[in-house]
Amino acid sequence: MFLQTTREPSQIWEDLIHEVNFLSGVAKVNGSLVSLKDLAALTRTNLSEEQLESFWAGIPELAGSYELKNGLIIERGNNNAGSRLTSVDQAQEKKARAESYARYARDFASLCNSEETKLIAISGSTSYQSPSATDDLDIFCITRPDHLWLFLTKSLLLARFLHVFRRNEPRICFSYVVDENFVEKEFLPARDALFARDALTTIVVHGREFYEELLKKSSWISSYFPHLYQRRTNALHHEGVASEKIASARSQKFLNILLRVLVGNYIAFKSAMLNRKLRKQRKLESLFSTKIGPDHCIFESVRYSKLKAMYLKLNETGRPSSEERFELSAGNRATQNLPETRQTETLKLITIGRITRVPHVAELRFTHLDGSFFVLASSASSDWVLNALAQGKCKAKMGEAVYQVRPNTAGSLEKTQVLESFRRKYGSRVLDQWYKDTQACLRLDSLGPPVIRGATRGENDTLVCFREWKNQGNNYYQSVRDAFDSASEEYDYTISHNYINSWIRKRSIIELHRIANASDVLLEIGCGTGSEAIQISRRVRGIVATDISEKMLDLLERKVKAKRLDHKVIAAKARASEISTVKELLPEGSVRVAYSFNGALNCEPDIDKVPSELSKVVRGDGYFLCSIRNTLCLPEALSHSLVLQFDKTATRKGQPTMVSVGGMDIPSCYYSPSRFANIFRPQFRVKKIIGLPAFLPPAYLSDYYLRTGKARLIPEKLELILGDRFPFNRLGDQTLFVFQKV
Repeated sequence: MFLQTTREPSQIWEDLIHEVNFLSGVAKVNGSLVSLKDLAALTRTNLSEEQLESFWAGIPELAGSYELKNGLIIERGNNNAGSRLTSVDQAQEKKARAESYARYARDFASLCNSEETKLIAISGSTSYQSPSATDDLDIFCITRPDHLWLFLTKSLLLARFLHVFRRNEPRICFSYVVDENFVEKEFLPARDALFARDALTTIVVHGREFYEELLKKSSWISSYFPHLYQRRTNALHHEGVASEKIASARSQKFLNILLRVLVGNYIAFKSAMLNRKLRKQRKLESLFSTKIGPDHCIFESVRYSKLKAMYLKLNETGRPSSEERFELSAGNRATQNLPETRQTETLKLITIGRITRVPHVAELRFTHLDGSFFVLASSASSDWVLNALAQGKCKAKMGEAVYQVRPNTAGSLEKTQVLESFRRKYGSRVLDQWYKDTQACLRLDSLGPPVIRGATRGENDTLVCFREWKNQGNNYYQSVRDAFDSASEEYDYTISHNYINSWIRKRSIIELHRIANASDVLLEIGCGTGSEAIQISRRVRGIVATDISEKMLDLLERKVKAKRLDHKVIAAKARASEISTVKELLPEGSVRVAYSFNGALNCEPDIDKVPSELSKVVRGDGYFLCSIRNTLCLPEALSHSLVLQFDKTATRKGQPTMVSVGGMDIPSCYYSPSRFANIFRPQFRVKKIIGLPAFLPPAYLSDYYLRTGKARLIPEKLELILGDRFPFNRLGDQTLFVFQKV
């Protein structure tokens, strides 16, 4: 599965055993078996099928756990009663079924192929030679820009028509349909091993030359599966295929958008109804998520998410390590340039502040030349430039790939080449507007292989459901700690660059200042990196800020030290359900005002213990302010209804729900205002309830909200007038409570 390195024979066998165990586990999820042919192609050993077979009996760990039969690797114990392992007969049956499905796919492709189609291919279980009798035939398609929804509309109608007359054939599922621009953004930046394997096992029905060229551009795939990648790309003997993109007419763009609204929302609605039916039938393994846009329509099943988690887990903790996985010789590294097409548009350069010693994140346009990344700055005194050069090394993050890089000032010749490359990549308008008088050009040389991190996903794009997460035996507090530790480095950047998050923070602090006095010492629950605590501390006597994430607290301590506020802000590790443990840090063991903002209590599983714990540290007639995520968000429902995304109007109905933090999925429990208020009785009574926000959409829709321009001034004025009035104060994304101790 990984590039060949110089190792002792014992190490080779040890790694081979590990890879066989892993591939066998993946095959179980797919309901298939691993063949020796697969093993030879996917492992990093340089052994052929015949050599693997001859060495097998001499490796006790393999021979004792697996047997070879008809070229297939079978886990011993397959004949035990009740065993669910796939047998040889079943494997042969699935292979025959895959061949039958492939023939049907070719017939279908010959009918739906047209000038807007660049690729039609088979993916999913059929490409793995392991479809069950109930599996769909998964189709992977690439179209010309602005032609995706026309192609998909025609193909869906054709598939429905064919199914009427050929009922014995499998149902066709267009599981991954994208246009040329989208597929380049997906394929060209480094991704995980599962994506790489899927790309190499795809069975091309139409557009072979186009796809082989795409694979050649995506040379990062070879760092996972060098043998399979070489075999696949060596099949290409022709000269490079011209991939000139013809600009679409306005009428074609309009038609694509119109069909996306009509057909796309029909697909989203049907998907929501099917998922609802599957949940009622308790078929949780069959659930799937839908991602729809003008340039993509993608379905991702729970089973695929499980496989992705397995591959990511291998990358994080398994052997071979991520360093070995991407280990390239000096000659190979120079050939790993990212093509200058529509690849990842920006990177995040993460440096350490020269004074604060906290992470500083800058999102930058970049280009990639001669094995190095290059970025431009309009001013040589920009913080990120000075940080990078002073530090000597920093991180460059692109999607899921994080590189350790060494920054250096580029030479004049390099700068000229970079400016021209920027012009080709981003256009003359962007170059003239932002980089006409650029003062700094940095070359970022990679210090080694990238580490693949789970990508931070959207509000409704988690990979696992709560039931599956629970069945994995996860420790809740540990999972929350790990997630927020992972998010800590970019946490401030994420919050501060989100307009609605910043608005919520400002509104919450205004309400707090109405209650807190200059002589008060406050207690904060769930302080994160301390942005609120630092801002509030300037107007009060002091703050004891608590959190369960050690990395968040570490960043808080660095911040207050740099700002010389360490005499006013004290960081302490504590759960909300055990908040009385910080009693000794409080003046006279209690405070008049405590607070918890931005839904920290949504991540507290023992919420029923919080009121009694708070009553131990909040004085009589004292106050507790907190904001929690609501189970009903009217602006969210209206926002999605306006674009006919009805499947996303009631995503908060089932609790607990899963949320994505730092690229990890963790449970969170949202509360209706009435239920949350009842939890705090009789120790506290409600003095005030504010919808936070009551008229603005949730933070994850911030980018769309900003596109409304000056029209957004209307809901923001309504917030100030009606945000604390019934019923609007109970219909926001969050609910801000002002409790007073009884």
